[in-house]
Amino acid sequence: MCARFGAPVLSRGGGTSLAGQATNAAVVVDRTKYCHRLVSVDPGARTCVVEPGIVLDELNRQLSGHRLQFGPKPSTHTHCALGGMIGNNSRGASAQAYGKTVDNVRRLENLTYDGTRMWVGPTPKAERERIAEEGGRRAGIYAGLDRIITEYLADVRHGYPDIPRRVSGYNLDSLLPEKGFDVARALVGSEGTLVTVLRAELDLVPVPPLQSLLVLGYDDICTAADDVPRLLEHSDPSQLEAVDDQARELLWSLSRSEKDPAVALSDNPEREQEMLKAREAGLGVTARPPRTAGRPGRAGRTPPSRPTAWGTICAT
Repeated sequence: MCARFGAPVLSRGGGTSLAGQATNAAVVVDRTKYCHRLVSVDPGARTCVVEPGIVLDELNRQLSGHRLQFGPKPSTHTHCALGGMIGNNSRGASAQAYGKTVDNVRRLENLTYDGTRMWVGPTPKAERERIAEEGGRRAGIYAGLDRIITEYLADVRHGYPDIPRRVSGYNLDSLLPEKGFDVARALVGSEGTLVTVLRAELDLVPVPPLQSLLVLGYDDICTAADDVPRLLEHSDPSQLEAVDDQARELLWSLSRSEKDPAVALSDNPEREQEMLKAREAGLGVTARPPRTAGRPGRAGRTPPSRPTAWGTICAT
């Protein structure tokens, strides 16, 4: 129907993105209401198939009996949907150990704008030849992708830096021959502009039986950075972060001090955890403000004349 009238279609998950991906002049389809199942789990292969509306924490809860989890974990893990993570190519603090969403997607079942439905993933040359022989819309799509990567092969090879947290733009490098012409991974990060994801086959990782925290002190941040390669040689940290000593310098540069009543500087780990939890919860709270104006049964309650706001700066 949308194709008939030329209307764009936009899939929506938890609406956790900050750049407006969940709002547009389009027919918006909320995938979290009905398309939120864990379809299947293969513990031996460490894979599962999900619908795009399932929330990350709910997926990991259902996988907990197998001692498995989906590796990437954004700060919005309590309400971000897997479809949105695939659209965003989400990462999170666990990216050090598990990489980005694109690194954990095996196959995608997609629906194109003209109604073509198909599974995609790594596509060796022999399989692409078989698809071409079958003809039809699927063959046309693969032929178009093949033309793109053939024409711009050198540009893609040299223009896509091999860095762990590259998430911007389309993953055309996933179509390179040496990467298996992986159409699924080429679609991750495309923000729903190319296909509608119906189901996704994901790689899973074991839930760590134990976790520990190691804090190392250094004279300066540069010396700490020099040790990172050696740390990675001897361990597989789920998170690796540097914390320097510039909090008070930051206050000084702003002509503020710890005694300022509008300043809160904490060296208390428990209090800092409370602040971090508030930070994670803050997006959901501010993304869905209560609508009081004009609703029946709320006599005497009027919205403020101007919006109020609060903010937190976490400095180290």
